[in-house]
Amino acid sequence: NNIAAIYIGQGNYDKAREKYFESLKLKKEIGNKQQISIAYYNIAETYYNQGKYDLALENDLESLKLKEEIGDKQGIAASYNHIGDIYFKKGNYDKALENQFASLKLFEKIGAKYSAANTDISIANAYSGKLDYSNATKWFRQAMQLAKEIGSKPLLQDAYKGLSEVNEKMSDYHNAYNYHKLYTDLKDTLLNETSSKQIAEMNTKYDTEKKDKELIQKDAEISKQQAESEKQQIQRNAFIVGFGLVLLLAIFIFRGYRHKREANRMLEIKNEAINKQNEEIEKKNTLITDSIEYAKNIQSAILPSEEELKKHFQDYFILYKPKDIVSGDFYWIHEQEDNLLLAVADCTGHGVPGAFMSLMGHNLLREIVSSKNNSNPSEILDELNLKVLKTLKQDSKNTSAKYGMDIALISMDKKRNTIEFAGAHNPLYIYRNKECIQLKADSRSIGNSMDKEEKGFNKQFFQLQKGDMLYLFSDGYTAQKGGSENKKFFFKPFRELLQGICELEVIEQQHLLNATVLSWQGNKKQTDDILIVGIRA
Repeated sequence: NNIAAIYIGQGNYDKAREKYFESLKLKKEIGNKQQISIAYYNIAETYYNQGKYDLALENDLESLKLKEEIGDKQGIAASYNHIGDIYFKKGNYDKALENQFASLKLFEKIGAKYSAANTDISIANAYSGKLDYSNATKWFRQAMQLAKEIGSKPLLQDAYKGLSEVNEKMSDYHNAYNYHKLYTDLKDTLLNETSSKQIAEMNTKYDTEKKDKELIQKDAEISKQQAESEKQQIQRNAFIVGFGLVLLLAIFIFRGYRHKREANRMLEIKNEAINKQNEEIEKKNTLITDSIEYAKNIQSAILPSEEELKKHFQDYFILYKPKDIVSGDFYWIHEQEDNLLLAVADCTGHGVPGAFMSLMGHNLLREIVSSKNNSNPSEILDELNLKVLKTLKQDSKNTSAKYGMDIALISMDKKRNTIEFAGAHNPLYIYRNKECIQLKADSRSIGNSMDKEEKGFNKQFFQLQKGDMLYLFSDGYTAQKGGSENKKFFFKPFRELLQGICELEVIEQQHLLNATVLSWQGNKKQTDDILIVGIRA
C-alpha cells in the first residue's frame, strides 16, 4: 500500500492499481474483510482518477457490500459518498443525490462533521448539475455554516466557490462577486499559510537529514576500518605464534583459529550493521526527494492555472522545463482594471534555493500591485528591487552574497492594444512579419544595490498590431550546452529559430522549441531551468 501511495502521488495510476491488486490477493488469503473492502475502495479510486467510471463503480460496490457485512458505518458512508461522486461524473444527478443523502445520514449519525460538510458540498453540486439552483444554494450554505463551526478553511473555500458559481448562474452578480471575493481571499490565506509552513519544514528536514547522512556514512567507514584492523591483528598474531615451540604450536594455532572465527563473526555482524545503515541512508534520501516533490506541488499551485491563462489569452504557449524537481523560474499574471500584468522571472540558482526565491518573488509582486494598485512596470520593478534588498538584507556594505532575479514585465492595455515594458536583464522579443523587434532590458538584476546617481528601471511603450508574436523568456534556453562542441545555444540562433517559427500555430511552436533544445542537448544534462512564454496579439 505504501508503494501504491507513492505511485498515486506521481500520477501513475496503472502502477498503483497493480500494487493494490497484489494487496487484495494477500488480504483475501488472510480473510480480513475490512482490509479487503479497503483494497476494493483503493482500486476504485485509481479507476475514478483515470475517468474509468464503470470500473470504479464496480469495485466501489464490492467494497460497500463487505462494509455492510461487517457493520463498518464510517466505511459505508465513505463508499456511498464515492459512488455518488461517480454518478455525478457520469451525469446521473438523481443517482448521485440518492447516494450522497445516504452518505450524509450516516456521517451525521456518527458525528463526522468534516465528512458531513464535504458531503453537503457534493449534494449542492449535484443540484447545480440538475439546474436546481435554489437547492444548490441551500446545501452550499449548510456546508458553509458547518465548515465555519468546525473551523475548516478548505471546506469553507469550496462552499464560497460553489455559492459564487450558483449565484452567477442565477444572474445574481452582486452575491456572486461577494462570494468570489471571500473565496479568493481565503485561497490566498491558505496558500500563504501552507507555503510558509512547508518551506520551513522542508528546510529544517533537509539540513537535519543531510547531517544524519554524513554521520551515518562516517560511522560506517569507522566500523569497517576497525573490523579490518582487528582481522589483520589476529592474522599477525597467528603468524608470530608459528615461530613458537612445537608443543605450544598446536595450542597457539588452535587459539588463533578460535580468535579468527570470532573475528569473522564480529565482522559479519558489523557488515550487517553497515548494510542496515546503508538502507537508512536510502530511506532518508527518499524522504528528502518526497519533501522536494511536495515543494513542487506548492510551487505549481502559485503559478497561473490554465483556466486563468485562457481567460486572458486566446493564442499562447508556455514551455516550462525545470532543471531539477523544483525551479527558480516562474511566470505571473495579475489583472488590474483594463490592464493585464505579465511577468517571466529567472531567480538566482535552481532547485530548492531557486524555488525559495521564486516563492518570495511571486509574493512580493502580488503585494506590490495589490497595495499600491500600480500597473506601471518600471515602478513595480523599482519597488520589487527595494523589497528584495530589504528582505534578504543585501545592501552596499554586505556584498558577501547576492541573490535576486532577472525579470521581464509587461503591462497590456486591452482597450488600446498597447504594452508598456520594463526588464532587468531579460528583454522582450516581438515578431511582426518575421522581423524581430527587441525591447531591451536594463543591464542589472533585481536585488542589486543602486548608486545614488543611478536612475530607476526604464519603461518602453509599444503599439501592438493583430498577429504580432510576443516572447518573454529566461536565459535557460540560450545557456543550454550541447552540439558537437558542447557550446551554449546563444541568443542569435535563438532569435533565428523564433523567426522561422513565429507564424506557425502556437502549439506547434512549443513542440519545435522543445524538440530543438532536446536535440541540441543530446545526452548531456540540462544546464539551467528553461521558461518561454509566447503570446499572439
